[in-house]
Amino acid sequence: AARQRVAGELRARLPVARFPTLVHGSASVSAYAALGPGTVVMQNASVGAAARVGAFCIVNTAASIDHETMMEDFASIAPAAVTGGRVMIGLRSAVSIGAVVKHGVVIGADSVLGANSYLHADLPGGRVAYGSPARVVRERRVGDRYLD
Repeated sequence: AARQRVAGELRARLPVARFPTLVHGSASVSAYAALGPGTVVMQNASVGAAARVGAFCIVNTAASIDHETMMEDFASIAPAAVTGGRVMIGLRSAVSIGAVVKHGVVIGADSVLGANSYLHADLPGGRVAYGSPARVVRERRVGDRYLD
């Protein structure tokens, strides 16, 4: 939510500004993937064919987003986290370090998947889940601290 607030403030102050997409030279991004403005793809990350990464997202070091996965705006995937294909990561959601998301799973808006978790079923919006397999442990609201 903080990233979204700051991006909104910048857009209001600088309505003609363009926000670059930054991709580290060691990252692998398919020519058939799309990256939104303000998004950062870090060292050794991978973004597969037909993946769509929204605006102001973070694809962190050595993270892997497989084919046809969609990350909505302001979402993030942490270092060494991995998704199968056709995963949906909702608005402002976070996939934490080392987590694995099974092919075709949907993560709702404003949710957090904890470190080293394995998510094999859809995660509703506004939830925090962790473990292997991941289980919902509590609710999360817009504006709650990022990983609390």
